[in-house]
Amino acid sequence: MNNLYRLIFYLAIFCFLFENADADNSVESEWLDLIRADITARTGDNCDVQVEEVVYSVIGNNGRMSECWVVQACGQVMTYEVDYFPPSAFPDREEDKFVKYVAE
Repeated sequence: MNNLYRLIFYLAIFCFLFENADADNSVESEWLDLIRADITARTGDNCDVQVEEVVYSVIGNNGRMSECWVVQACGQVMTYEVDYFPPSAFPDREEDKFVKYVAE
């Protein structure tokens, strides 16, 4: 019986980690979509966006995330700051995901 509890415990941990990893990928996909939309609005070109480097990443105790990305798009290298504000910690914000163009 003890082994059954141990198995359930490890399965619960695995499911928790898998769920959180998937959530991070979802946020990153939405950031890429927002960057793509910003580039399209600024240049008029609809280009594929690839992350070349994550310069820094900060994650707060409340789930807030802030990262600086160097991206390749339309034959150019650009820098964006990307932020995530969890609705549970920031209920008054209209948007929970935000991107800001920094430099080329």
